[in-house]
Amino acid sequence: MRNGITLKKVRVPKSNNTFRFPFDIDTRIFLGLAVIFFILSISRVAQVIFPVSTVPSIRHKIEKDVTAKIDNFKSILTEDTLMGKLVAGTAIGKSDFDRLYHLPYQFLLYKEGNLHFWTSSIVTPILDTFANEKPIAFFDQNGYSVAYKSECKVGQQKISAIAIIRIKNENHYKSAYYSNNYIVDDAENDFGIRLSLTPKAGAQALKIKNQTLYYIYKRDDFGDINDKNGWRLFFNALPLIFFGISIHTYFKVIVKRRRPISIFLQILVLVLSIRFLNYYFDFPTELSRFSLFDSSFFATDFFNRSLGDTFINMCLLFWILLFYVVNVQGRIIDTEKWRPQYKAIAGIVALLLMIAVGVYLSNLSYELINDSIIDFDTTIISRIDLFSFVGILTFMVLFANFVVAVIITNIYLNLYFSKRYLKYILIGILYVLFLFFV
Repeated sequence: MRNGITLKKVRVPKSNNTFRFPFDIDTRIFLGLAVIFFILSISRVAQVIFPVSTVPSIRHKIEKDVTAKIDNFKSILTEDTLMGKLVAGTAIGKSDFDRLYHLPYQFLLYKEGNLHFWTSSIVTPILDTFANEKPIAFFDQNGYSVAYKSECKVGQQKISAIAIIRIKNENHYKSAYYSNNYIVDDAENDFGIRLSLTPKAGAQALKIKNQTLYYIYKRDDFGDINDKNGWRLFFNALPLIFFGISIHTYFKVIVKRRRPISIFLQILVLVLSIRFLNYYFDFPTELSRFSLFDSSFFATDFFNRSLGDTFINMCLLFWILLFYVVNVQGRIIDTEKWRPQYKAIAGIVALLLMIAVGVYLSNLSYELINDSIIDFDTTIISRIDLFSFVGILTFMVLFANFVVAVIITNIYLNLYFSKRYLKYILIGILYVLFLFFV
């Protein structure tokens, strides 16, 4: 009652137009997105968005970079006040000191033919034997460089200066502290692009001030897999990840409208097809150029031939098992009318499959630890690298696969054995047989 007026209760009907994502969206949208992301995941297409280092691109960068550094080097020699102090050995200002010792090349000053001033440590003294105003190829134990000498006069004294401009770090030791990379490009990798002092088939001439110093070429060799950049791998794999999300959403919607077993078989065919293309043709995403897919770090069999492949396979297995337990299990065959002996046989088969899967996953865990060179010591955060991080993720997904497989098996055993104690007796018998014969 309000203000002396009795109000009649009216029940407002619930709206039947509640939007449900993703079930109320046209499935063709998800299928279209999957097609788009699959096309973007193709390496040839992805390189338009994420350009890769090539011989022409690196050659052009080197020539431009070295020329600019030579011009900077020559401009320093024209600074009479600074050069006079260096020759005389007197103190220079802090700004000049910082500028000289932060030059992107090695600066050497010679007086009367002897080394007088230098800006970086020198293991073996470099003699003043280079030709004047002419770039020279200079190779030492740490990599490839360009040497450029320029002579000038400071007062009445004739001096000479040499700039050693590094263009590529080349170390014979594979270590986290020694990288083979071009100075103008990636800080970790050289992508199999090599330098040579002599001409090579298909090589391009690297010229500095119209002087051919090196020949740059690409060597396609399995041993050249050295891209350890995790972010570049992630961004290159991102379209394929979105393809998986889109196609999963598509299957998740249509499985409610069609026979679940047919959808599940389509998923299996799709997964096997993509892995087949990736194994044999490096398609759609060219993953083999990343060191995460290098078998020298970890390999067990044909399918798990690298840490990256193992991680992908475990993720795909988790998707398949989870999709099965959520959308397919219990909707294939009606077993309520089966005879008890048929149910018992089906239960034994389900348990044997679970044991086989469990043994395989256990062996894979063992091999991942003992048969790889991956450091799983997480007590020191600074030592965790890409391989340690992905290895830990692989363990987590592998354990999740084991848990889901156990859940699936337990559901079937409860379905096939009306008396629960029979299930545990069977598990105990098979476990004892496993201990004695496996």
